[in-house]
Amino acid sequence: MVDSQALGPTAREEEPIFWQIAGLVSDAEHRDAVVFELLLELERRLGVHVPSFSGTTCVYKVMGAPNVLGAYYPDLSDPRFETVGAFGHNRYSTNTWPSFKRVQPFSALGHNGEINTIEQLRQEAKMLAVQITPGGSDSQDLNLTIDTMVSREGLSLAEAMEMVLPPIVEEIRMFPESCSPSTCTCTRRWGRSRRARSR
Repeated sequence: MVDSQALGPTAREEEPIFWQIAGLVSDAEHRDAVVFELLLELERRLGVHVPSFSGTTCVYKVMGAPNVLGAYYPDLSDPRFETVGAFGHNRYSTNTWPSFKRVQPFSALGHNGEINTIEQLRQEAKMLAVQITPGGSDSQDLNLTIDTMVSREGLSLAEAMEMVLPPIVEEIRMFPESCSPSTCTCTRRWGRSRRARSR
């Protein structure tokens, strides 16, 4: 349930219809992967945007100032609504037209800034069989790539981030020797990153 009166006129023009879906996954060991594939299938078949589809997290998003969020979703003010943590992200699209589906955060992360190598990321994402959403923002594409690597490949969030955004080589060289095992977690698993190899 939402309160549309909390939205401004622009947000109200493209206010989406919300569906909440609940279900049980019999394969507990592979639950996250099963749920992730279902998320992709829902978006592909129905042409919808799925902000979150998880057994542990829920994403609330709104086009408007931060104080609109609580007014738009009355359940956030319900004293029975409890969580171990809440994270917010307040930023509008800068290189794409603002839209409800581009509002952050997404299923895996909230991202600030523009990716100046977005075309390279999209090409590499296709090689990894990531189903990039047509017309999505660079942050959406980054999120989907990270989420795919975590859900399908079993990487941790830190490992996936390091694979997609490897550390800057010159900065790594300045780290003390004692830090090197923790700065490149994927080196042990996948070999040295392409950027780390190039000198």
